[in-house]
Amino acid sequence: MFSLQSKPMQYMSLYLLKDDVPSAAIILAQSQSFDLSKANQEDSLLTEHYDEDYANQFEQALGRYKKVVFFLKIKLKNRVKNISHISYDYLKQSNELLGEIWNQCISFEIQQRKLLEQKRMINHLKSLWKNIAKFDTDLSILDNQLDFLDIRLGLMPSGHVIRLKKSLSLEGYYLLEHVQSGENTHVLVAGLQENQEKIQDLLDAATFQKIQIPAELHGQPDKVNSKISDLESQYHAELMHLKLSIEIFQSRNINQILQVGDTLTLARPYRLLSEQMHGIGALVNVNGWILQSQVESIKNQLHNALGKKAVILTRAPHPDEYEITPSVVNQSTIIKPFIKLIKHYGIPRYNELDPSWFFTLSYILMFGMMFGDIGHGLCFMGLAVLLLRKLPEFSMFLLFIGLSSVLFGFLYGSFFCYEHVFDAIWMTPLSDPILMLEMAFWWGVGFIVLLNLFSIYNRFSAKKIRQAMMDGQGLSGLFLYLSMIWLGYQFISDDYKSSYWLLVMIPLIMIGVNKWFDSDETHGERLLIIIIESYELMINYLANTISFLRLAAFSLNHVALAITVFTLADMLEGHAHWLVIVFGNLFILLLEGAVVAIQTLRLEYYEGFSRFFYADGFLFEPLNLSPKKLL
Repeated sequence: MFSLQSKPMQYMSLYLLKDDVPSAAIILAQSQSFDLSKANQEDSLLTEHYDEDYANQFEQALGRYKKVVFFLKIKLKNRVKNISHISYDYLKQSNELLGEIWNQCISFEIQQRKLLEQKRMINHLKSLWKNIAKFDTDLSILDNQLDFLDIRLGLMPSGHVIRLKKSLSLEGYYLLEHVQSGENTHVLVAGLQENQEKIQDLLDAATFQKIQIPAELHGQPDKVNSKISDLESQYHAELMHLKLSIEIFQSRNINQILQVGDTLTLARPYRLLSEQMHGIGALVNVNGWILQSQVESIKNQLHNALGKKAVILTRAPHPDEYEITPSVVNQSTIIKPFIKLIKHYGIPRYNELDPSWFFTLSYILMFGMMFGDIGHGLCFMGLAVLLLRKLPEFSMFLLFIGLSSVLFGFLYGSFFCYEHVFDAIWMTPLSDPILMLEMAFWWGVGFIVLLNLFSIYNRFSAKKIRQAMMDGQGLSGLFLYLSMIWLGYQFISDDYKSSYWLLVMIPLIMIGVNKWFDSDETHGERLLIIIIESYELMINYLANTISFLRLAAFSLNHVALAITVFTLADMLEGHAHWLVIVFGNLFILLLEGAVVAIQTLRLEYYEGFSRFFYADGFLFEPLNLSPKKLL
C-alpha cells in the first residue's frame, strides 16, 4: 500500500478495575494495535504498583522456555489455540514444569559438553600422532627415565633449529628434525643422561617446548592406531545415543512445551500491563498508543466485555509527544528489501514523511545511472532468481538494481562493456562527459530541493513554524540554496550583477535571526556562531550538490574499466583473449558493483536523510498473541 506517512495514532488511557485488567490485556493483544512503549503516566495520583509476583514468575518461566526451545530446536507456531486469561497459579505450575524439563535439558547439555571435550581430545591425539608416528616405535620410552639416555620430543621455531643443532653437538647431543608445521618444527633431542643439565639453558634459549606423550599413544604404532580408532568409534556411538535420547525426550514433551508457550503468550500482555499500571485500591490506570483505525473497535470490545466498568479516553498525540509516539514503517512488498537499509540509519519520527518510497526509487535510479550495463544487470537478475528461496529480500534487492542497470544499459548502449552490440538509445557516457556531469549536477539539485521540501513539511507537521520558515533546512534554507544555484548560473552565463547577492543575503539574515533566538550565549558569541554556521551552511549546500557528480564519475569509470579490460584482451589471442574478457567483466561486476552500491547509499544517507530525517523514532510494537514473538 502506498503511504507517505506513518499510520495515525491515538493516545489511550484505560481506567479499569484491577480484576478486569487480565481480560482487557487479552482483548488489546488480540487486536495487535496497542503499544505500551513510552506511554507516560498522566495521573500522578495513581501510584500503587500491582502484580510483581506475577511478573517474576513470568520472567523466570520465559527464561527457561527460551533455553528449552533453543536447546531442543523447536519450531514455534504463529498463534495460540485457545485464548483465555492465565492465572498466577497456572503460570506458576507452567514455570515448575519448565523447570523440570530444563533440568533434563541441562543433563543432556552436560553430556554434549563432555562429548565435545572427548572429540577435541581425539583430534589432538590424531594431530599429535600424525607428526610422531614416523618414529615407528613405542613412544612410552620418552616418558620413562632411562639409565643412560636422555631423549626428548619437542616443538620449536624453525629458525632456531640449525643454531641449536650446532650448540647441542658440542655437548654430545643429537637433534633430529622430523616434521615442519608452519613456522615451527617437531624435533627429537637425544644424548647422555650425564649431560642433560648442561643443555637446559640451550633449550630454553631456543624456546624448545617438550611434548608430553599421552598414555593413549604408548605402545607399538599398530596398537596406537587401534586405540585411536576405538576412541573414535566409542565417541560416535555415544553421540548417536545422546542424539536419539534428545529426540525421544523432545517427542515426548513437545506438546507440553508448546502448551507452555501458549500459556506464556497469553500471560505476556497482562505481565506487560502490570508493569506499567498504577492505581489506588481497586482502580487501575493503563496508558498506551493505539492505531486510530482501531479505536472504535477496541472501545466496543472492551465495553462489551467489561461493561461500564471501563473508562476509555483517547486523544491525538501532541506535537511535543511525536518523539515518543511509535511509527508504523511502510511494509509494502516492493520496498521491503530496502527497509533494512533505512533502519540502519534510523526510524522516522511519528508524523514525519516516511522516506521508504523516495529512498527505494532514488536508490534504484542512481545505481543504474552509475552502473548502466545490460549484461551486468542481467547477471544481478539471474543471481536474484538463484537466491529467491534462501534470501528472498536480498534477491528482490538484486532484482530491482539489476532492472535499473539493464534500463540504463539500453540508454548507454552497453552490453558486458561492449558498446557496438546495441545502439545507445541516449548516448554512451564517454561520448559527452560534460553533458553527463551536467545531468548529474541537476539531478543533485533536484534531489536536495525535494528533500528540503520534505524537511519543511516535517517542521510544519510538528508545529515548528519558526523553524519551518527560517531554519537552514526550512523555507529560508531552500530560498538560499536556489539563490546560490541561480547566482552561480548567472555568473557562468556572464549575466552577473553584484545586486544579485541580495537574493542570498535575505535568506541568510532570516536564518541568522532564527539562530539568534535559538542561542543562549552572549551577544558577541551569538554573532560569531551565526557567521560561522551560516558560512558552513553555504559550504555544505555546495559540497552536497557537488557530491552528486559521482553519478557521472562512476558511469565514466565503468567505461574506463571496460577500456582497460579490452586493451589487455587485445594484447592476447585465442582462449587467453576471452579469458581476460570474462574475468575482466566478473571483476567489474563484483568490485564496481559493490562500490556503486555503497556510494549510492552514501548519497542517500549524507546528502539526503540528514536534511529532513530526524531518525530518532521507534517502531510500533503492539501487544500480540504470537508464540514466535516470545523469543
